[in-house]
Amino acid sequence: MKTNFKFILAFAALSISTAAFAHTDNLNFSDSAYPVLPKAESTKTRAQVKQELIEAKENGALDIPDSQYPGPMEVSTNKTRAQVQQELQQSKMNGEKSQMDKLYRG
Repeated sequence: MKTNFKFILAFAALSISTAAFAHTDNLNFSDSAYPVLPKAESTKTRAQVKQELIEAKENGALDIPDSQYPGPMEVSTNKTRAQVQQELQQSKMNGEKSQMDKLYRG
């Protein structure tokens, strides 16, 4: 009986305390730090916006490179695959590969 009474009392206390937050008929956030933004009204249709997006992609207007990041490097090699594999075998025989594997595990 005591536990039921405690449960009912706790439930009533929580119900009453949440009722204070239920008042929503006059939401006035004048004391808020957030600015009140006006509703945005579009003057274009969805089809017009899609068409502008397609045109911007075709013109390259959306391709804005990051000026701080270098572009891809163009690297060319004069070695064939067989030459690279031969160098790998030589580094294994010299012990260079095992030293590199110890330094750079992964």
